[in-house]
Amino acid sequence: MEKALPAAFVLLALYGARTDLRSLRIPDRALLVFAVPAIAIDLLEGGASYARFAAALAAGLALWGAGRLSKAGMGFGDVKLGAAGGYALGLFGAWTMLAVAAAAGLVAFALKGKRGREGRLPFAPFLALGAVAGAIVAMKGGIDPLFPGQ
Repeated sequence: MEKALPAAFVLLALYGARTDLRSLRIPDRALLVFAVPAIAIDLLEGGASYARFAAALAAGLALWGAGRLSKAGMGFGDVKLGAAGGYALGLFGAWTMLAVAAAAGLVAFALKGKRGREGRLPFAPFLALGAVAGAIVAMKGGIDPLFPGQ
């Protein structure tokens, strides 16, 4: 499952990006379709992976905090998608995802200029871009070098 979970998350992130671009929403149903089997398989394979849960919490909190700091805010769907990414990609993969997503989002925001500040900018497409980079990190280095054996 070490390589399948990051790949499955990339598919979820791409689906979330598509729906976020169309409706400015990330469907909870898609997140559940990913999270429930991922956690169930993880539990069946050897118990709860504390490293995965810690990475999910860290990524979700980072996005939640970023949403609280910004004037426009961030939807809670982005927070949940980021937490799912943390679970799937591990700590290093999640931080890679968030760094790439933040950088790409800032570039897009700057390119939109003043009219970008008036409208909403969906963040899931940037998370999807970051998910690809994070998946590469997770697949090359394992789920998390800080917690070997998890």
